[in-house]
Amino acid sequence: MKVEGVVEQGLPFCAPDETLQQVAERMCLWGCDVLPVCRADKRLVGSITSRAICLQACMSGEPLASIRVRDATSEQPLCGRADDGVRTLMNLMVRERVWQLPVIDNAGRLLGMVSYDRLLQEISGTRDIMVIVPEVNTLDEIQAKYDFVPTWTLVTKPRELISPEGKPSQLSRAEARLLLVLAESAGSVMDREALTRRVVQRSWHPTDRYIDVLVAHLRKKFGERGSDARVIRTVPNDGYVFTLKVADERCGNGTGRARRDETQSPRQNGALLGDASPAVSAQG
Repeated sequence: MKVEGVVEQGLPFCAPDETLQQVAERMCLWGCDVLPVCRADKRLVGSITSRAICLQACMSGEPLASIRVRDATSEQPLCGRADDGVRTLMNLMVRERVWQLPVIDNAGRLLGMVSYDRLLQEISGTRDIMVIVPEVNTLDEIQAKYDFVPTWTLVTKPRELISPEGKPSQLSRAEARLLLVLAESAGSVMDREALTRRVVQRSWHPTDRYIDVLVAHLRKKFGERGSDARVIRTVPNDGYVFTLKVADERCGNGTGRARRDETQSPRQNGALLGDASPAVSAQG
């Protein structure tokens, strides 16, 4: 699968002799954080980011209207080529920690822009899969195992939630245990009483907000808020449901579904997460 088929064309670019004021206004108008820098014949000479604009303005002390794009442009721009494979470009983005890239043709002329998010949708056909692994796996290793790139990866040791862009978020012991319990029952509603019993091994009462606090913490790490949460949805008067499909690689099943062992105790779940004690706070 080639990148050329997923390039977004018709997006703005800028010239080296334009001012940072002009570029900043264009970024605001189009809602983007990076613009290709091209000559008149659309040959790519660099790229400029909103961060580079801010740094250049701070270091120079001059107004944006007096600073030229060439002064804040990377000399050797990172870019993709039309005949690059989608997986190749995704690996490049993860390695360089950039999530938008210009794409050029064989003559070096700009074709358009492509984002990691768009590539992910193209290669997987879905953004609704989470893989659970016992230790950190690289993107290549996961791709070798599956025909898709997971939306999220839960690593149980160390306790990390890795985003589609490869960004890790550290989880507390309690957060990791709750996410594991929810994932093992993906697609099924779990009430607060069951969650409290499995996560912290104690009974629940109507004024107990412990699970709600943990859910709020997890939602932030999924980039969501309670009012529009999609991954961990609230079921009014009932509890919560984890909506992503889950492939649990801890047992090597790789079925794309959650594997739930009804005989496994919360303490055993805690041991999988590197925690010998179930008595943990919401902050872990």
